[in-house]
Amino acid sequence: MGALRLAAVLFAVAVVLSGLGWAAQAGPTGPNGTLVHPPAHNGVTVVNISTTNSFTFVPADVQVTSKAVEFIISNVGGTYLHTFTLSNQVNKTAPPSTNSNWPSFFSPADVYADRTVNASQVIYVNVTFGAPGAYQFICRPHYPLGMEGFVYVDESIAPAAAPSFAAFWYVVIAVVVLAFLSLVLGVVYGKRGHPEEGVVPAEGTPLTSRVEYYNDSRPYPLDLTEGRDEPDDEEEPAPPAKPGAP
Repeated sequence: MGALRLAAVLFAVAVVLSGLGWAAQAGPTGPNGTLVHPPAHNGVTVVNISTTNSFTFVPADVQVTSKAVEFIISNVGGTYLHTFTLSNQVNKTAPPSTNSNWPSFFSPADVYADRTVNASQVIYVNVTFGAPGAYQFICRPHYPLGMEGFVYVDESIAPAAAPSFAAFWYVVIAVVVLAFLSLVLGVVYGKRGHPEEGVVPAEGTPLTSRVEYYNDSRPYPLDLTEGRDEPDDEEEPAPPAKPGAP
């Protein structure tokens, strides 16, 4: 049925577009997940980072377009003490936590900041980066558990725009609605249908009520005389002969 096929195609398109929508919203990724792009205002980028009880920074990967950055670090976990230790060594990564020398990478001379964040505390850290590139930050007590992140400083590019709900999801919703309407119409017309050509009336249907269907689906009464064999006139039987008649 054409309507049902159209509904299936539109529904498939809606599913594909929805998948692309989720992929577009996810955005580019860094080593630790989604790479966020906070905007700069008057040459300063404000970056909000939370520390959690699961020993992670959220977000863990940030890209900024200005060298001047204000970090707002919130210990939202409320249980563990963390640190925000930011390296000043561009494009260098600390050794793995299995290497006992990793703390020397964050010596006092090699960091922009090394601040403690107590449970439920919020701190502010202002940094002016010296050159574009990647800068690592960690939590000292929990670096062996993978608590780290990166700041990518690049003044040459603009932050990626967030996907627009109105521009994308309304299209997806419209496609889904069209698919639903097509499905409903297909079912309705499928149930109504059109009588097939050459339908034979049911046995016992009065002759005067029988109809014949044509391609345009309009009923026409049968011409009861058309094609009907009229019975031949029967000869009247001869009267019986009288007795003694020749």
